[in-house]
Amino acid sequence: MRSVRRQAIWIEGVTSVLVFLAIWLPRTLALDRFVTADEPKWLARSGNFYLALSKRDWAGTFTREHPGVTITWLGMLGYLWRYPHYIEEAPGRLTDASQIELVLRQHGRQPMELLWAGRVLIALAVSIVLLAAFWGVSRLVGRKSALVGMGLMAFDPFFLGLSRLFHLDGLLSSLMFLSIILFLNYLEEESRHRKTLVLSGVVAGLAWLTKSPAFFLLPFVVLLTTAVLVVRWRQEGKLPRFEFKRSLETVGLWCLVAGVVFVTLFPAMWVNPLGVLSRIFAEAETYAAEGHSTVVFFHGVITLGDPGRRFYWVNYLWRTTPLVLLGLLLVLPGFLPKLRGWMTKEERRLSATLLLFAALFAILITLGAKKFDRYMLPLFPALDLVAALGWVAAARWLWGRRLALWRHFGCAL
Repeated sequence: MRSVRRQAIWIEGVTSVLVFLAIWLPRTLALDRFVTADEPKWLARSGNFYLALSKRDWAGTFTREHPGVTITWLGMLGYLWRYPHYIEEAPGRLTDASQIELVLRQHGRQPMELLWAGRVLIALAVSIVLLAAFWGVSRLVGRKSALVGMGLMAFDPFFLGLSRLFHLDGLLSSLMFLSIILFLNYLEEESRHRKTLVLSGVVAGLAWLTKSPAFFLLPFVVLLTTAVLVVRWRQEGKLPRFEFKRSLETVGLWCLVAGVVFVTLFPAMWVNPLGVLSRIFAEAETYAAEGHSTVVFFHGVITLGDPGRRFYWVNYLWRTTPLVLLGLLLVLPGFLPKLRGWMTKEERRLSATLLLFAALFAILITLGAKKFDRYMLPLFPALDLVAALGWVAAARWLWGRRLALWRHFGCAL
């Protein structure tokens, strides 16, 4: 019995290492050879965050309405790692992001060195989050499906490229995906372990700290909880009072945990919570109402303002891969009444949930006038996993009919 348990632990350990390396390694290659437009801004904001914390200027930890707090925490760790004396040598709070390069060079530091450190920490955070998601997916649909899903996520070109930058969207997408997977694990558990629910809330709080679109998780969690109630009502013909009460407690505890994480790790919330929240949501409303201040090239046309409602749908087709698109098509037979055996009940339920998430989130960001292709990045982990389930279903169908197919093609030859 002990040998079997040791073997299982050993297999799990090796699997974890391999999955982590598959995610981590491609995100850490040649991180010191390029710079994107917004990364120096976050390097400067991280320096301001570090400076504000050192002076206990809690209000000064508000650096941007996004709010990008997880990024500035990681950026501060990068400063502590590569340039711990920044707070002693910095001229003060930088109001212009372009100043960071001049300040660093004046003190004999290479800006790329600090940017590299921030990118390494982002890649590490994303890798840990997706590894946790791997084990969450394994509990929902099995390890094989989880491995295929992580393979598609690890090497998805668009997701890979953006999740190795010192920026918000890669970490945001990973955290949102993990929070949903953990919440689904909680709903699937017979005993509804609160530990899983709390973990989902913690990750949701980190996603809220990263970027305001993560607040979409709240109505989606409410929707999932309501769906469980509706299913229970249809099965039993009535809705017991304790089920309704438990659903309220579920959403309440999830929100409480996420809120505590949000407040605890965001010192500006300690001194001016209403002001911070109003600035975050006001900026989100501005993004929704106004277009770009600069031109956008989309579908062969240069546009000033909203590029139109087709923006994300067309861009998804350009940014994803044929492998994922075909996998998404392979999921469709599982929803046909005559082909229910194509997928397991668990695979079908997870696919439907993630497709619903992707559709609703796509609608949400389409409503906003300000559009960037990277804003749709949270769709990619979800749809990559759905595509993986489609490929697994197709492979299982082919394997089950291998003898018949062999006879058919053998006779044809």
